[in-house]
Amino acid sequence: MALFNPAKQPFVVADAWIYNRIPTPSQADIAQFKTASPPAIRTYAHANARFAPLKSDTFELKWSPDGRSVVLLINSIPFGFIPPGIPRGYSKHLIKTGPWGHKWDEPLYQIIMNESG
Repeated sequence: MALFNPAKQPFVVADAWIYNRIPTPSQADIAQFKTASPPAIRTYAHANARFAPLKSDTFELKWSPDGRSVVLLINSIPFGFIPPGIPRGYSKHLIKTGPWGHKWDEPLYQIIMNESG
């Protein structure tokens, strides 16, 4: 998931890693990926970080009430969000913060999405 700045030529302002589309590689295996966005490795990704979307899965972006943050919902369940001012967002599939982003922070999510009551 990535946020773009449409006021200028489109460029990524922030992103949030959500899941791997392949089995989670080890640190030793990561060198084989020549992309700018390699899959998250085992020491950062949850054991269930591999996901293969089904045709019946529903993906939705939901903006915060102030319009400065966004969350990705898969089948109405939040999986990742990007708060304002940080280049890497939060993901439920990260077990620790690192190069792929931040591990999930439920209190921050509740505050940003104004769901804390």
